[in-house]
Amino acid sequence: MADDIHIGQEIKKVLDEKHISAAKFAEMIHCSRRNAYDIFSNGSMDIKRLKHISELLDYDFVALFVQDNSISEKKTFHLKVIVENGKIKVDEE
Repeated sequence: MADDIHIGQEIKKVLDEKHISAAKFAEMIHCSRRNAYDIFSNGSMDIKRLKHISELLDYDFVALFVQDNSISEKKTFHLKVIVENGKIKVDEE
């Protein structure tokens, strides 16, 4: 589930859907274009930065870590959210 998510690729996908260039994205998050490309290649990210990017792009990237289309709405399940070194990990219990 959450292990399959490459957050950098997900951010790039949303940027493409919203027709936002890497240069514009870099400007939005106050970094160089090179750093923006580094974000796209990273599979993980600091939760504070992810929250900030979510707010700027009006897209809840954190929700990607708790979605599972195979889980029925009628089924009860519990998620364990672990924050280590500023990074979030979500596992089913």
